[in-house]
Amino acid sequence: MLIYCIIMFSWALSCAPLAVQAQGNTTCKGTTLDWYTSVVGESPCQTYQSLRQICNAEYTVGSLLPVPMNDRCNDQVAGCCCNSIAFGLSMLCLNCQLGTGSDENGEDGHNALTGNYQTYLGACSPNANRSLPADIQQAVCNEKIKIDDDFYGQLFWDTGQWFYQFSRELMQQHFATYANNTFTHCASTTIIVTSSIPAQPSSTNTSNSIAKHSSISGGAVGDIAIAAVAGLAFAGFLIWFFLRRRRASADVHVIHHADPQNMGEVDRHIDPFYIQPSDALVSDAPTSGTSPTLASRHMASGKGSVVMGWNRGSSEARAPSTIVTPPPPGPPTVEPTPSEPERHLDAGRLGRSPSGRLPPAYGEQNA
Repeated sequence: MLIYCIIMFSWALSCAPLAVQAQGNTTCKGTTLDWYTSVVGESPCQTYQSLRQICNAEYTVGSLLPVPMNDRCNDQVAGCCCNSIAFGLSMLCLNCQLGTGSDENGEDGHNALTGNYQTYLGACSPNANRSLPADIQQAVCNEKIKIDDDFYGQLFWDTGQWFYQFSRELMQQHFATYANNTFTHCASTTIIVTSSIPAQPSSTNTSNSIAKHSSISGGAVGDIAIAAVAGLAFAGFLIWFFLRRRRASADVHVIHHADPQNMGEVDRHIDPFYIQPSDALVSDAPTSGTSPTLASRHMASGKGSVVMGWNRGSSEARAPSTIVTPPPPGPPTVEPTPSEPERHLDAGRLGRSPSGRLPPAYGEQNA
């Protein structure tokens, strides 16, 4: 087991340099290339390595040297590096790795001398200046590799030279001028700027909208008027309903004892044809052989009517608002014979009405 662990540890140590080499030396030393990485999103060494990996997936950026230049376009498929764009990215990567180009104390970065571009190309052919082969350009767009537009234009010298300070200042100027939208050779890396000015409506649309608004306003006014009328009608109905209920609730049935002494006085004030107290008789009696259970007098408040009669039901009160008391002694009752229909008996003579009018004849009442 110990031997196995030692073997695995040794194998991991041997693979570590290979892993570092596969990553490539794409990290900048210092902050001198922050002006590039802050806009592109990656170091120029990473951009250069991604471009060359289109043709050679095993390619990684090594440690570059200015003198003598050790970077070459030596891939079997050289379309990705046999051009001036790859050479310009290689020079930016050199300054990135060395941390040069800070413009302090006259330090303006590493430049390419006359003929350095031809040295970089070596024996590759055909070479392209200020452009990439069509298939490589399509691959760059598919991989979303961001290559600045200046590499397709002014950052090339026929003599094979290349100048860092000029390249940096030109690219920074264009970043500011075009709001960092300097990657227009690919639609996938182009920033689309839309206008924030709203479109002005046409006169036809304006008139249509005004007419629509007017019609909506008129309809709204009509709805409000109908709703107001309906609300008033409903409120009036509620007021009428509650007043009617209140008036009906005032009609309470009050039960009094049948007092012969006061009955005549009540009739005198209520009925013009009042019954004399001395002659008051029971108007009705139950047909059964049992004695009557209750004599009640119902007075309707506000209506002025007095009703006398026998309760033919049970001896117990049926209505919850009725007060049941034993009937006072009164005149004897007379039961009609079974063969005769039940009728009222004569209660005595009638007094003259306060108006002086005599009551109608008995025959006229029954006519």
